[in-house]
Amino acid sequence: MNTTKPILQQVNPFMDQSIVARSFEHPDQNIYKYWHYHHELEIIYINKGSGKKYVGSNFSYFSSGELVLIGPFLPHYSFIDPPKEGQIKYSVQMREGFPGVSMLMIPEMQPIKKLLEKAVFGISFFGKTKLKVGRKIEKLIQE
Repeated sequence: MNTTKPILQQVNPFMDQSIVARSFEHPDQNIYKYWHYHHELEIIYINKGSGKKYVGSNFSYFSSGELVLIGPFLPHYSFIDPPKEGQIKYSVQMREGFPGVSMLMIPEMQPIKKLLEKAVFGISFFGKTKLKVGRKIEKLIQE
């Protein structure tokens, strides 16, 4: 991993969209192979594969089924390092301010608000949550 300062990644979703969803199924598709950060909140799901995971000051290893929520401005490195054939990475990036300040103020959204606040440090999910959310991410990208 490059230990220099992280680079700002410009996600640039279409002007009428607040979410960018992508899948990276081949090693050469992952264009973010460097230490970077962005304004967007990001959910990364690794359906197949394993490797090193760098999020903020945390270094660990991941394997198939990895699900991570990365807050805005949190530096991170590609989750497929080095990229290998057969690995599948899904990325969902949500525009800064998603889902909106007023929406997060309603009582029913308080658990989501707390989750997003904790995401500034990065969150790894465990158990059945990974599989449930992972399937929804795969479906989102297919649609």
